[in-house]
Amino acid sequence: MPDAGDRHVAAAAHNGDADVIVTFNLKDFPANQLAKIGLSARHPDVFLTGVAEAYPERAVKAMTELVASKKHPPRTMREELERLKHSGMPGFARMMRRLMNVQS
Repeated sequence: MPDAGDRHVAAAAHNGDADVIVTFNLKDFPANQLAKIGLSARHPDVFLTGVAEAYPERAVKAMTELVASKKHPPRTMREELERLKHSGMPGFARMMRRLMNVQS
């Protein structure tokens, strides 16, 4: 790994029989190095969008429960999806808007 401080992440994923490391920090997890130990890295936006495509009902349920759990302060689904969009996950936010029929 380019950053020695990230080696423990790859080691833990490998030892835990994970297939993928989900991270915003893709530059520190080169595909060629991860492939040697049977791993890949995915951006959270790509990963969560793929999960929502594969399991739309579960994704809707999870988002509904997440928003319901926001108490201090409470948030609407629209507000939560805007936060996701501006937190580096615009594709996932767009997918969830479509699945949940939430206008932007």
